[in-house]
Amino acid sequence: MDSVFQTGRATLGVRLTRMEEDAKVVTMAVVEPEPDEIVEEIEGVETTVVESETPETDPTTEE
Repeated sequence: MDSVFQTGRATLGVRLTRMEEDAKVVTMAVVEPEPDEIVEEIEGVETTVVESETPETDPTTEE
């Protein structure tokens, strides 16, 4: 997690990468933490779990 930086103000998310001005995100996925993974809580930061309405699919299989 050394590459994810905490910002100095209240934000709506975390910047994971910088993109070119005309670049677009076409897909993304939610990665669930492993049961034994340690999750640090940051004081003053509220977290919310959002359940996906889209069924999980294997991106490596073609339909």
